Amino acid sequence: MGQRRSMLARSSLIASVLFLAGCKTELTTAVNYTDLLDAPTYQKGSLVIEIPGCKDPGTEFESDALLQVKSRVPAVFPKAQYLGCREEAITAEALFSLPILVGARAGCGESDVCVASQAERGNLPLVTLGTSAGFRSGLRKLKNSLHQPLEPVFRINVTNNTERAITVVVSSMRVNGKPYHYRDLKMPPGRSFDMELADVGLESALTERPALLFYEWEASEP
Repeated sequence: MGQRRSMLARSSLIASVLFLAGCKTELTTAVNYTDLLDAPTYQKGSLVIEIPGCKDPGTEFESDALLQVKSRVPAVFPKAQYLGCREEAITAEALFSLPILVGARAGCGESDVCVASQAERGNLPLVTLGTSAGFRSGLRKLKNSLHQPLEPVFRINVTNNTERAITVVVSSMRVNGKPYHYRDLKMPPGRSFDMELADVGLESALTERPALLFYEWEASEP
């Protein structure tokens, strides 16, 4: 009994900390550079929502937090599919798949989330992150139903699958863990870069205005 009370107290403390700090909600995808320039296609995306735990302490029953998220995420994001729950050191993560539209186009159309490129400045691509009105509405409904603030993060892994070095200018993001603010990033052939958009940039993507991720600065030598 004492051990169960201790586990319940720990679970309650974690839930309280998450409530005060906000619930991290991370959307991720991985693309090749040429995917951004080609005709739009749906790529696999992952939606990860932080929760206090996968199971009730001392039982094999799913936690109330997980049950809430499992029922409410597909209700507000019909294209999302539940994949499972992953226990972390202190908290846990509810995992969902969510298709992301990637390619050369303007706007998301009917897709929830899109990573789009448009030709600018001599046909050099400018890459943005956008969301649909339905996705933004769903996020607000999810926030209200969970009764706690959400801390959205968008992460994209970009691989230069071309045979040329590419130089891009990165907006306000973290690249491989390092902060970038309108700085050049050289992308050698075959290299992958993890880019994370949060704070002010992501706030833009959660309005009607897409957020700038990066743009190619100059035509590189083949």
